[in-house]
Amino acid sequence: MQVIGVDVSKEKLHCAWLRDAARRQVRPKSVANTADGHAALLAWATG
Repeated sequence: MQVIGVDVSKEKLHCAWLRDAARRQVRPKSVANTADGHAALLAWATG
């Protein structure tokens, strides 16, 4: 199972994608809390 956690603030979205819990593989990502940042987050999560 894969999980993405998102911490939302006024200026940024801080994300952690837990790709493999058993191996503790995590991909962090931080984007601006704007329409462009939301698009970048979606591309990161689906790409």
